[in-house]
Parts: sequence; C-alpha cells; structure tokens
Amino acid sequence: MLRPVSFIDTSVVCNILPIPDRDQDRERVLDEMRAKQKREVLILPVTAVIETGNFIAHLPGGNVRRTVARKFSDMLELVIEGRACILTEREVYMSRTGLKSVAIWTIDNSLAGYS
Repeated sequence: MLRPVSFIDTSVVCNILPIPDRDQDRERVLDEMRAKQKREVLILPVTAVIETGNFIAHLPGGNVRRTVARKFSDMLELVIEGRACILTEREVYMSRTGLKSVAIWTIDNSLAGYS
C-alpha cells in the first residue's frame, strides 16, 4: 500500500528550524511532524527552500542569521542524502507519478485549501 504524500510548505519549515518571528506554532508543528513521518512521505519543494532562504537572509543580526542558516543547511544536507524529504514540486511530482492526490502540509491559511 502506498503511503500518503504531503508537500511541506514554507510556513512549516519556518517552525521546524525555527526562524524568529515565524515560529509561533513550533511545538504543534514538531508534534505533527513526528506523527506524519511515521505514516506519510514528506516532500520539500524547491519553492519552500527558496522562500525559507529569503526569510533567513532578511533576519536582523548576523549571529541569529548565521545560526538559523547553519540549521537550514544541515536540514538540506539530510534532504540531499535522502534521509529526509525529496526536493521537487507538487505538480511535477503528481504528473510524474500519476497520483491524483498530493497534500500540502501547511499552517498558512491561503494554502490550506490544497492540504
């Protein structure tokens, strides 16, 4: 049986890292992540990587920016090594696999309709 697939939205990545002032739901997100990892395939889209990098670049204070960037880099290393999510886009993934339903895991209200 195939496991459900969910794309991770930038709002979730910001809570996982955490990015200051964008991590207000961190505990809930971490709890959800633990549960989702057991039953779903989680995919980190390129757009979430770019948006997260942009948020990090705009953080005030070099020490905070450097610390968060290092955590983000470590997370991306896990992705590259295949020990976490896979970099791709939702639509490309759906057309390539033939899956009709691929969710987006988000806490962003504007994307909630796709989850």
